[in-house]
Amino acid sequence: MLDIYSIMQYTLCVQNKKIIKDIADVITGYTFRSAVKEKTGGSLYVLQAKNIKDDLMIDEPLMVNTECDTSHTRAFARDGDVAISTRGFFRSAVLHSNKKILASSSVYLLRIKESHSIMPEYLALYFNSAIGQQQLGNLMTGAAIKFIALKDLKNMKIPLVAIKDQQKLVILYCNIKKQEQLLKKKRDIQKNIINGALKQMLEE
Repeated sequence: MLDIYSIMQYTLCVQNKKIIKDIADVITGYTFRSAVKEKTGGSLYVLQAKNIKDDLMIDEPLMVNTECDTSHTRAFARDGDVAISTRGFFRSAVLHSNKKILASSSVYLLRIKESHSIMPEYLALYFNSAIGQQQLGNLMTGAAIKFIALKDLKNMKIPLVAIKDQQKLVILYCNIKKQEQLLKKKRDIQKNIINGALKQMLEE
């Protein structure tokens, strides 16, 4: 099976590089004083690092619904924002939602400036690639728990390819993920067949 991140290592060998702060606004998440408490029917949802999965999309249904005073923060996510975890394993994904969503301190939000032709999915894909992970790894600080400082992320340089090539990469990635899902379903069916046959034999 094709490895999208290996493909990117060749595709991204370009000279056109941009500093993140020049192409996107980087927003820090809101720091809760205690663990986020769920409140059904709350006025907002909370985006945390655990909601960022390896499929370029935020896992919206698993966000915690809550209620809290947000009058002193601007850490609200918008549709099309790129989220990246601030510590530990640095995953990235794109948010597509019109709900009122507050980013927690475990993520940074990157909001691409209108003057730049960059797909949010491309940016997330780059962060998750072998090249992007290596760059992020070079920015890590801390002893027990690694994290990336805001200023370091803002000054990180990323290679940009033409918008049509960004689209090709994102489409290729989505196709590969679909293949992986189909293969997983096939393996699950095979396991169920084997387990069913074994159970039948033992009950005879």
